[in-house]
Amino acid sequence: MKSRHVRLSGNVLLCLLCALLAMKIEPLAACEEGAMLAKADDCAAYLQCLDGELLYFECPSESYYNATYEVCVVDEHGLCTVQAAAAECTELELEDDPNDCTGYQQCINGSFVSMKCSEGSYFDTNSSACQIDVHGVCRSCLEGQFKQLDGNLCGYLLCVDCSYVERSCESGSYFNARSLRCVPDKLQRCGTCLEDALFEDPEDCASYMVCVDGELQNRICAYGSYFNASSQRCEADHSGICIPATEICEEGDLESDEYDCAAYFECIDGDFVAQQCDSSSYFNSSLAACITDEQHVCRT
Repeated sequence: MKSRHVRLSGNVLLCLLCALLAMKIEPLAACEEGAMLAKADDCAAYLQCLDGELLYFECPSESYYNATYEVCVVDEHGLCTVQAAAAECTELELEDDPNDCTGYQQCINGSFVSMKCSEGSYFDTNSSACQIDVHGVCRSCLEGQFKQLDGNLCGYLLCVDCSYVERSCESGSYFNARSLRCVPDKLQRCGTCLEDALFEDPEDCASYMVCVDGELQNRICAYGSYFNASSQRCEADHSGICIPATEICEEGDLESDEYDCAAYFECIDGDFVAQQCDSSSYFNSSLAACITDEQHVCRT
C-alpha cells in the first residue's frame, strides 16, 4: 500500500504557522484530548486540549467562541463587543475616589467598587496606596468632634483622626443633637412607635415628638406656646409653664392659632390672650389682622 502525501499550498502553510504562533500554553492539569473550553475572561478566545495540555486560541476578528457548538462564529449581534465594553477597568486597578479622600476605587470583575482606607489614613494617588494621614492631608473635622447622624437617632458621628466615623449609642439611649451626647431613651426614639402618636419632649416643653413611618420626629410649638401632654396639643402658655410669663411676649404681639383659623392670640400685659375674629372673618397671619373671608379660606 502506497503512502499518500498531501501537498499544502503556501496559503495553508501560512495559516497554520499563524495559528501556531497564536498559541499560548496554559499551565493546567492534564485534560481530555480534543476537549474545548470557553475562556471565562475572554469571549473571543477558547482553550483546547492537545497532547495533554490546554492551548490558548483566539477567534478571527469580529467573531466569538460559541461553547454550545464548540466553534468560533461570526458575532452578528455584537455579543462579544458588549461584554468587552462592560469591563470599564483592568482587574484590581486602583483609582482615587473623587468624593472621599479616605477611600479609593478598585476594579473587581470589570467594574470599579468603592473601598475604604483604615481609620486615620487616606488614599495617596502617587503611591496608589493608603497612607497614615500624619499631616492632615484629608482633614475634615476636629478630633473628638460630635455630629448628628442624618436619619438615625440611635447613632452619631465622631471625629477620629480627622475623619468622621459612625458610632452607635448604647442600648436604651439615643443621640441628643442639642447636648451632643447619648441620653436615656425615655420615648423609645430608637424603637418603633404608633403612627401619628404624640409625645412630650422631656428636654423641651415647647416642643413635642410625632411618630412618622415608625420613627419619632421633633416638632416645635408656636412662639409663646407649650405642649400639653394631657390634651395632646400645643397651647398658649398663659401660666408661664414653659417660660416665665414676663418673657412670653411683647405687648401688642399677635400670633395665629394653629387650631382655629378664625382666632388668634394677642399679647396683653406680657401674656398671650386668646381672641376671636368677627363672624365671616379669619386671621391673616401675613397681615397680622382679621379680614373678611371672601375666598372662604376659613370655611368650616
